[in-house]
Amino acid sequence: MTLTHKEWIIDVFDRASPDFGEKASNYFNYFAERLVEFGHLTKNEKVLDAATGKGAILSAAARILESPARIVGIDISPKMLLEAKKRVPSWVELIQMDAEHLTFADQSFDVVFCAFAIYFFPNVQAVLSEFKRVLKPRGRLVVSSFGPRHPLFDWTYQRCRELGASREMLINRFETADSLKEQLEMAHFSNIKSSTESCSYSFENANGWWDSIWTHGMRAMLEQLSPQNLETLRQGSFAHARQLYQSDKINVDSHAVFISAQTESK
Repeated sequence: MTLTHKEWIIDVFDRASPDFGEKASNYFNYFAERLVEFGHLTKNEKVLDAATGKGAILSAAARILESPARIVGIDISPKMLLEAKKRVPSWVELIQMDAEHLTFADQSFDVVFCAFAIYFFPNVQAVLSEFKRVLKPRGRLVVSSFGPRHPLFDWTYQRCRELGASREMLINRFETADSLKEQLEMAHFSNIKSSTESCSYSFENANGWWDSIWTHGMRAMLEQLSPQNLETLRQGSFAHARQLYQSDKINVDSHAVFISAQTESK
């Protein structure tokens, strides 16, 4: 039986959860710190982190807000939430929830974060509508998305499709601030601001890089390949890495787009 898109996301990230983001110098933590700074949190604000993953945003926000401020993290993957529970302060709330169907009351939060997840939602406008509903007047939405992919990842992704990975987990690609801004304007957010951030990290060899791409959303593409085609992809990506970097070491620059917006005053 074919899983629905959301069931597929749950299945993939449940299995990826133990190692999620752990084999790439944990750039999620770096970008989380930067995104929280970009969001200009102040003490006593109520914060929601949608698609929280292992709670990188929650941990960064908790260091600013401290108990008893209300910080809530939601995720559609129950096993991701179990991993987050190991990492965030005990007073942070963790709830399994679909961001397209939030169960919070209207005007519950001052700030909503959504880091590296907006492209997974089948209906972006439905998600933004829900974020807007639960934000207070002049509340802030703070979102991040990956910018253009680095050359090795892009080559591997395209080759993966050529070898038979036909199902796409990323419904929408928001690699520029303008593409995100357009969605926010459609949802009637205002005072839209953007920024770009970069993070550099390296792998000692191609095996380390290969292991890392199994720990995030790329896993969904890899799992669609036959064992033979998967090995073809692995060997091809190693050869392409040597061509790109002229050494065993792989240096990666990850780029992110940050954008914030406000709800209207009532």
